[in-house]
Amino acid sequence: MQNRSYVQLIGILVAIGVFLWLSVKGFNSSTSHPTATAQTIEGPVSEAIVGGDISGVQTFVAMQEMLDMEERKIGDLVKAYQFLTDKGVINNDQKVRFARLKIQYATEDQDVMQGVRTLLGVIREDSNNIAALEVLGEMSVKSGQLEKAKERYQKLLTLQPENDGYRDALNSIESTMDNSEKPRGPEVESEQKKN
Repeated sequence: MQNRSYVQLIGILVAIGVFLWLSVKGFNSSTSHPTATAQTIEGPVSEAIVGGDISGVQTFVAMQEMLDMEERKIGDLVKAYQFLTDKGVINNDQKVRFARLKIQYATEDQDVMQGVRTLLGVIREDSNNIAALEVLGEMSVKSGQLEKAKERYQKLLTLQPENDGYRDALNSIESTMDNSEKPRGPEVESEQKKN
């Protein structure tokens, strides 16, 4: 356990050093990028995006992923993930985290749909990607697509049979599905008419 703490500390120190280096490096802000300009975004990550500095953006993403959600710069992180996606240098774990951010902080329906499409793409590449299945399962429950949610949580339980959270979610989904399929008696319907 102590070795893990040292590794985390070293990782944080390296990330801070790289971030400071990026802050002082002095990117050429006149460099254009097809999806970003110096006038539309600001800060070290934005300069890295505008300058096309893939390693600088990857470093920013790695640093942000080490922080608690409250401490993260969500807008910059979304831009960084989008840049890495556009460059084709993003792995499936990062795609899932990007999709989760797009869905969680969506300002438009298209952001949610883009996140879902990203997750479905991850599943096409790796049908056993637990993180993507988990988010898609949550989304299916929230959107009332209980059959899809049931399938996803069954798959998750197949992959991780000891996971009580997945088992509880599946039981809840099945219970909801059972309750919605039960026929209503005449006393329930007449009581609803009175109200």
